[in-house]
Amino acid sequence: LNQLSQRVESLGVALTFDPDAVKKIADAGFDPVYRARPLRRAIQSQIEDRLSEQMLEGKVTPGKSYQCRVADNQFVFAIQE
Repeated sequence: LNQLSQRVESLGVALTFDPDAVKKIADAGFDPVYRARPLRRAIQSQIEDRLSEQMLEGKVTPGKSYQCRVADNQFVFAIQE
């Protein structure tokens, strides 16, 4: 998640993660056999893809700070004041 935050920061978007979002992605990606590989895939499919869509739609824009949260069992990006 820190790497994702750093990558989007290079695009001018500040991104932080709510503790509930961190727990949800950790639970989704946990696999004691395959270790971190499923976690990486979970971050890509559940957070990165959604963030990319929102950026393309103009809902997440450079120059603003966002917090990734969980709402209705999905990841959402809320403007952080």
